[in-house]
Amino acid sequence: MQGIKNIISIVLIISAIVFVAKNCSYYNILKKVNIDSTQPTLEYNGAGYHFSKLTETQKIVYNSILTGIRNFDKTISIPKITPSELNTVFSHTKYDNPILFHVDTTYKYRTRKGKMTFIPTYLYDKHTTEIYKKQIDNYLQNFDEAKDYDDLDKALFVNDYFVNNYEYDYSYEKKSDTILGLFLDGKAVCSGFSYFAKLVFDYLNIYSLIVEGKAKNPNNNQLTEAHAWNIIKIGNNYFHLDLTWNICISDENIRYDYFMLCDNEIKKDHIITGIVPACNISNRDYYTLNNMSINGLSQFSQYTERNLRDNQNSMIVKIKNLSFYDGLATKILEIATKAHMSIYNRSIDTYMRYNKDLMVFEFKFEERRDF
Repeated sequence: MQGIKNIISIVLIISAIVFVAKNCSYYNILKKVNIDSTQPTLEYNGAGYHFSKLTETQKIVYNSILTGIRNFDKTISIPKITPSELNTVFSHTKYDNPILFHVDTTYKYRTRKGKMTFIPTYLYDKHTTEIYKKQIDNYLQNFDEAKDYDDLDKALFVNDYFVNNYEYDYSYEKKSDTILGLFLDGKAVCSGFSYFAKLVFDYLNIYSLIVEGKAKNPNNNQLTEAHAWNIIKIGNNYFHLDLTWNICISDENIRYDYFMLCDNEIKKDHIITGIVPACNISNRDYYTLNNMSINGLSQFSQYTERNLRDNQNSMIVKIKNLSFYDGLATKILEIATKAHMSIYNRSIDTYMRYNKDLMVFEFKFEERRDF
């Protein structure tokens, strides 16, 4: 996704912005990992979810390409398939194996006498690739703290780690499309975030896959821009996790708008173009699980008063069973501001940001100072 999620900001002279109160201090500093001379344990996954969705002939092509790339073959003989099929197979090979950072997304092929040859484009030679693999394998130790967590807490750890340590690469460098962007520079685009997330989830023994699709362009608000994110399996159920957008909409506080969403919710501003498992379990998103959601606007005043007594400076809420409409943001802002002033009896400025597709509203309250 090229760009930041279109979150509207409002400043009202009589109002504030709410942030999630949480202790994330242990995420903020990358661990220093020593690199030794042992061979890397980081390897290719081989057949994964996307492999399982191919035809038998396509699976042969998939395995041939993966084996050839692993051996740094300049040409790879494969059964003859259509150019469209080849593009699908190669994409699926990379989705299942994020460690294929050394191969470009572009390639060549030739067909001759009923035979087909796949010609990959290598970005790094074998020696350089092995060095990077060894370093990445050691770098993954940064996630060791979560190894003994349950799967939900592992996923939460990964989300928080990504938000606190990585950022979107608006320069769109080539390596940002792979796992190297985050490893080398702490920056990536949506595909780089998705690849690296899958690598981390594999390391933590959480089943995950990469989703290809489209999402709203932040400039024209249309569902036309190519995008990638992840699906993770928690227990026996699948959920959407878009780390790119959680990173882009977070500031000094972590946002979880796209954490553990079902199909109905992710489809409010995403389009899934590939074949993926059904994510049909609702009400498992972060805000619902942490009592930060309400059903309809009628509960907003009570929610606001209850939360402001615990935290007078900030608040966040997800409003379910309500669609965004003109004038809603102003109405919500006024209710929150009046509630704060009635409790603390002081003049304040209220700042609000909101995600109108998922109906998440974030507030910050600051005491007005007269000079």
